Amino acid sequence: ESAVGLLPRYENLLVTRTFSKSRSLAGARLGFGMGSEALIADLHTVRCSTNPYNVNRMTAAAGVAALENDAYFTRNCRVIEQNRDALTQALTDLMNSKIYYNSLMTNHDFDRGSCYCTDFAIGYLGILSESLAFSDTGVIEILPCLPNSGFDAGEITGIRARTRALINDLKWDTAAGTASVTVTSDIAQTIEISCGLSGETQSIAFAAGETKTIEFTF
Repeated sequence: ESAVGLLPRYENLLVTRTFSKSRSLAGARLGFGMGSEALIADLHTVRCSTNPYNVNRMTAAAGVAALENDAYFTRNCRVIEQNRDALTQALTDLMNSKIYYNSLMTNHDFDRGSCYCTDFAIGYLGILSESLAFSDTGVIEILPCLPNSGFDAGEITGIRARTRALINDLKWDTAAGTASVTVTSDIAQTIEISCGLSGETQSIAFAAGETKTIEFTF
């Protein structure tokens, strides 16, 4: 799903899209952002001072060509979907491998050498967090895309949701077919809380500061 539909409601919202993955243009450092006219104008005032990857004409032309080639985009998406299991296993291997590094010099040393891999350290946590809990205004979905191996059961605490709420605790056990989530809302609101493994959605009303536990079976 895209957050583009929220742009008319929030003048301070910036929605970005990278060309690195499905468009296969990682080396081009290309992407785009959508937001209010005032927000984009503010970004233009600093684009030459904070980001060394300004877009040149050749890169812009490559981006236009990539957008026009829907067949290539569709094929790339299909390949990505077909390699999900391999990616899950690779990430699991990384997570369970060497944690201590002899040097904090950084590089893209994903083969578990002596250097600290910045891409993995930052990216893996984000991937794992989103696979366990997706959230948006008025919405929390637990276990939306649980990895296929290595995560049969578990517990995670302290995830900040994008609806002014805190996921205090999330537990799941695929063998038992159970999952539960404890949520504290900062404000009075109703949150649609669902579980990706069961397909069930519960509409839960919260008072400000109230904590509730929701259970699911699948």
